[in-house]
Amino acid sequence: MSVSSREMAIWRLKRGDAEFGPYTSSTIRAWAQQGSLAQDVLLTDGTRLMTLEEFLVLPPDLPPVPPPPPTGGSDGTAPPQENPEEAPQATPAPAPPAAPVAPADELPVHDRIVILGRTQSGKTVYLATLYDMLWRRTGGLCAKALTGRVHSELANVVHDLKNGRWPKSTMGSNQMEFEIEHNGKKRLMVTLDFQGEIFAKAFVRDQQHDETVKPLLETIDRAAAALLLVDPAVVAGQDHEAAVEDDFGLVQVVERIYNWPDGRDVPIVFVLTKSDEHQHLLDQHGGPVGFVRHFFPALVRTMKKIPIFQVSAVQCSLDADGNKIPKPDSVRINIDKPLLYCLDQIDHAERLEEQQRRNEEMQMELQRLERERERREKAQIRMLIAAVALICLVGAVVVGLIIYYRF
Repeated sequence: MSVSSREMAIWRLKRGDAEFGPYTSSTIRAWAQQGSLAQDVLLTDGTRLMTLEEFLVLPPDLPPVPPPPPTGGSDGTAPPQENPEEAPQATPAPAPPAAPVAPADELPVHDRIVILGRTQSGKTVYLATLYDMLWRRTGGLCAKALTGRVHSELANVVHDLKNGRWPKSTMGSNQMEFEIEHNGKKRLMVTLDFQGEIFAKAFVRDQQHDETVKPLLETIDRAAAALLLVDPAVVAGQDHEAAVEDDFGLVQVVERIYNWPDGRDVPIVFVLTKSDEHQHLLDQHGGPVGFVRHFFPALVRTMKKIPIFQVSAVQCSLDADGNKIPKPDSVRINIDKPLLYCLDQIDHAERLEEQQRRNEEMQMELQRLERERERREKAQIRMLIAAVALICLVGAVVVGLIIYYRF
């Protein structure tokens, strides 16, 4: 069986509603040997759907099975269209991948810290106040927006808050990028300010192939760390639909991150916003840990260990009509702590990786020196043998000459 000398990337990975690829056969086999793939993952080349176990017993160079020819009439015409409601459900051809298509033999680059929260989570206020704090710092953890548009939008939010006005519920579905500087290193922080409809499409309504959700999915797939923002009042029942989306949707987000090789090394933190206003809700369930265990049991099962942070970007007072308005002199409570935790985790992982790299280099250098020592010893032994042989030869010649001339 002959195949092209260049291996084709034809295989896609499927787990639940998520699909990744295409990848080459050798890439998938390497991941499987490393234990980087979940055992329940499915694989398809567009014509077959199989388990990982079935895939691994295939010959490594097996080409894709060609699709069967149309079974039309004797005149070669295509068969009549069946009623989709009456037709048996065959295995469909794979839809466009929900995750960004990675080139063969490559994984998504985990290059960004992602701040994620659905509508009403307080993401806009949290992000604006966090940025304002980091922008004004002259050292330590600080930040700079990569565009003047983002800087102006967030500055306007802070201006509204300081004048007792709430910003709009969303600033539109757009991506905001920031350069974060921490411990002498610069990193990218990304957030998407999106409508709740997009989050629901991506993680609750199984519409991951919708074009409007692709930027959100791509951002999540490239997460080096993730901050999940939740308003305690929303999940405690003030908005049932939003609570359902938070409960189920955040599990989908975490599983999507975990499904990538090394995905479980990505730090993910749970951020309870407006914590000063809703402290009583947390206390009713034994504090933040009890609250998360009560309202997010599936997330607890998925993550095993969840770092939880309580933050408050602004405090509220009542206007003349009894409506809540932001206090101009609000105190920012813990708003930089979740980000600091993630950055420390990333730094720690990088130090371990660097130490491992150095250890491997040291081991390789020791092996090289050992090979060099063995080579020198062998060379010395060869020289010694040659010297002994030469001495023996010279001695034999001398003895021979003595005997010859004596007799």
